[in-house]
Amino acid sequence: MTKKSNSTAVRPKPGTIPKGLDGIVLTARFQRSDVDFLGFAKAVKAATPLVQFRENDLIRTVAIGGSALRGSHVHLSLLRDKSGRKTSWELEYEVLGSKHGNLPDRRLTCNKLTELILRYIPAAENPQPMLLSVGFNLSLKEWKPTIRLPFSSAGIADGVAGLPQIAGIEFAFPDSPATDTSMRRCMISTYDGIERLLVRLLATHSASFKSVTPQSLVDVCVQLLASFAIERQQQAAT
Repeated sequence: MTKKSNSTAVRPKPGTIPKGLDGIVLTARFQRSDVDFLGFAKAVKAATPLVQFRENDLIRTVAIGGSALRGSHVHLSLLRDKSGRKTSWELEYEVLGSKHGNLPDRRLTCNKLTELILRYIPAAENPQPMLLSVGFNLSLKEWKPTIRLPFSSAGIADGVAGLPQIAGIEFAFPDSPATDTSMRRCMISTYDGIERLLVRLLATHSASFKSVTPQSLVDVCVQLLASFAIERQQQAAT
């Protein structure tokens, strides 16, 4: 196995989705009694017809990236969980690197969605640890892992016919330092037959929704990717 590269991944132009980004999911859980669920639902319904609503415990909607992140859209869901002693909420914010296929005339933008979150969900104003999950589906012709894959499985699978190789590996980071974004898991896998490199990252991300935007999440995830994959064009230039 080779050591990790110290190179930094090439950043996409501001306001654009990097090629190969499947999606980003940011999940926050909090216990609060002052969430104005019905007020939030009413405001979202007034902004867009793209709403799924279940009275008192679930709302889902879609927002477009707009000038915040061109060519993208966001799925947001707010779920109430009353199974414990205290009511808890789960807020899921998903950024997808594609345009929504069926947009009505009344469109909710990401900027407007953030405004509504802060207005009706007071807990979202405070920095708190959230779970950040991201997937990249990259071309092996354009990218390479910083860890050599595949590699021989000698001594690991001697009893398996076909001389198998290790084509994927998963890392855990139990001693990751406590920072605004701390890596927890990384899975890297190569598929030579179809020339693909898959990278899945899991991290804790501490932030307030005042600062959460599709662009800020893309920037964080591109920075995380740099430790595990590098563009071949960049490597050739260094």
